[in-house]
This record gives sequence, structure tokens and C-alpha cells, in this order.
Amino acid sequence: MNFDYAKDSKEQRPYEHYLNAYKELDPEEISERTGFPYDRENQMFTVKFMGSTYLVSFPDYEIHHVEDGIGVYPLEEAMNAKIFIIRYMAERSKAPATGKFLTYREVPWGEVYFRQFQGRPVSDASGIWLWQQTGSVQKSDDPSGCKTLRNGGLFF
Repeated sequence: MNFDYAKDSKEQRPYEHYLNAYKELDPEEISERTGFPYDRENQMFTVKFMGSTYLVSFPDYEIHHVEDGIGVYPLEEAMNAKIFIIRYMAERSKAPATGKFLTYREVPWGEVYFRQFQGRPVSDASGIWLWQQTGSVQKSDDPSGCKTLRNGGLFF
């Protein structure tokens, strides 16, 4: 059977859908609804995401970071981050920025992303933190999947 979509369609199709919706919107309305400042002259939104500031063009959705020394810019590099922000901008629900960090669960429809994020990234990050703190994380034969730390503690 021949399907008319690429192997990466779980990201590409949603991205294309929200990009088309984004292009049809009024940038002033997006700015008012989301709280992202919009520079009409340069056709750019200023978006703060995960500690960095980005300039996001309208209507073509090109993304460039403002140099800040962090060195990692997920909104430029990760398709899931691009989809997350363009969906936030394209959806018509009003959720202006508060200046506070939000969890995926606190964003409308964020539970979908939380489940994806909760799996490997969270457990990997926890394992890295534990290794840095203790110097050792070893697999356990325990069927619960817990790991034994060098100091005798458990990590799930």
C-alpha cells in the first residue's frame, strides 16, 4: 500500500497545518491574544521560550534567536518546539504570557505534549542528575525498573 506522506509526517503534517493557519491570521490579533510583542515594520514577533528570546517572522515563521550566551536554541532546532509555539500562536484561545514558566499541563492542550515529554526526556534528565550527584547509577534486577544508587538509594 502506498501512502501519500513522508515518514516524518507525525511532525511535518501538523507543522504544515498550523503554518497554514498562522499565515491566515492577523499578526496584531496574535500579539494581543498571546502577549508576544509584534514589530509591524519588521514583521517580527518577540517570543521568550525556555529562557531565550527569539524573533519570529510573520507570515513565513522563520525563527532566529537573540544572542544570549545560552548556546542551545530549541525553537530554532527542534520541530516539536516549533510546532508547540506555532500552535500556541495559531489557536484562537486567549492565553497571554504571564512571565512565569508553565508546565505542559498548564497550557491548553498541553497534556498531549506532557505525555511525550514525560517519558524519556524526564527520566533521562533524572538519571543524569543522579549520576552527577552520586557518581553512579546501576540497573537493578527489581521488576519495578528501579535502579540502585552507589549510596544505596533507589531511582525509578
